[in-house]
Amino acid sequence: MHPFFIALSPVLFLYAYNVEQVLVGDTLISALIVLVLAIIVLGLFSAIFRDLRKGALAASLFLILFFSYGHLFALKELYSIRLRYLIGGAVLLFSLGLFFIATTRRDLRVLARSATVFAVFLILFSVLQITAFKIKSAYFSSRYGSSDNIKVVGNGGGPDIYYIMLDGYASNWSLREVYKYDNTLFLNALRDRGFFVVSKSRSNYPNTTFSLPSMLNMDYVENLTSDGLITKESYNYRDLIYNNAALKFLLAKGYTYIHVGSWWDPTRSNPHASVNINKGYMPEFVSTLYKSVAFGPLNIKLFDTRREQYDRIYYQLDQLRNIPKRPESTFTFVHFNMSPYVFDENGGFLVFKQGDDTRFESLLEKYPQQVAFFNREVLKLIDYIRETSEGDYVIILQSDHGSRVFPEEGKASVDELEDLDI
Repeated sequence: MHPFFIALSPVLFLYAYNVEQVLVGDTLISALIVLVLAIIVLGLFSAIFRDLRKGALAASLFLILFFSYGHLFALKELYSIRLRYLIGGAVLLFSLGLFFIATTRRDLRVLARSATVFAVFLILFSVLQITAFKIKSAYFSSRYGSSDNIKVVGNGGGPDIYYIMLDGYASNWSLREVYKYDNTLFLNALRDRGFFVVSKSRSNYPNTTFSLPSMLNMDYVENLTSDGLITKESYNYRDLIYNNAALKFLLAKGYTYIHVGSWWDPTRSNPHASVNINKGYMPEFVSTLYKSVAFGPLNIKLFDTRREQYDRIYYQLDQLRNIPKRPESTFTFVHFNMSPYVFDENGGFLVFKQGDDTRFESLLEKYPQQVAFFNREVLKLIDYIRETSEGDYVIILQSDHGSRVFPEEGKASVDELEDLDI
């Protein structure tokens, strides 16, 4: 049984670490995938050794190395270890393990039992963490209630509303001072189209998990929690996004809700939307797990999340053109992520050299290209809405925080880091 427990342990560990963010369904998908992998690997090594116990030990060794490789790869980035040494060490360790399993005359039952105990311990450690969180979360939910009951009343609606969130879009000051990018033309183009552009604006919060619930519910996050505290158990930002105050108000007024989601799980879709516009097959949890196994760091593209993001944005921009033609009043929430950087300034697919997609100097160069692309496409969308809408409309453009492109640890002062997050 130990190969199956070892295969499940990274899934449960990742879920336990991100339990407040991850849907159970995404975890089950990942668990099914790794169990199928464990069956294949166990069958292969059992056939090679013609012995189930030896095959199980070889399979467990392979799975440990396979699921640990992404974490070992992080050491390469941290300590500048050459990739060939890292791969060579893993291959050598695996070869020595196979040699021992193949040649030993010892009774392997003790080793197999030890492997099972080790694997069960890994599973129980994560299960206890998950259980503790679920108990505390259920306590807060039962004591203070949940906000998942949205009633649609309807009394005619009003002007179409487009709330476009440009996630990670830096301020004009940051673009000018940090990225040496002049955003004046875009801001003036917005003013020429009747927009009120707020100067020297700043986000109250450093990341989307706080800023987006705050904006959609029109309140500070400490006022949105069940006990006035911001903890993993009491601050359910997914619920605050799904069942936000703005959505409740507009649905009660008879609006049709259209949700244009992102790769981020809390906004991938919304259960209250009449229409969910998104594209892509890999949930964020599965993608994160994939990056921790050997395929991810070795750049083996079973799933290309950057290409997926590129296709997603173009698909959504195309689908947005259908909304002004709808006869009913619509509330459209659009969540465009500035990351990952996939567009050059002309809208082509942005190609990075291996390793450059995480290198600070490279991101400083590529980020303005992403900004230029979104500037152009947003203006085109605004003009299309203005030209084709038969009724009144309201368009809101907003960012939730700065670019969050940071240098390596220890290579920037606190003030410089703050400038990068404006």
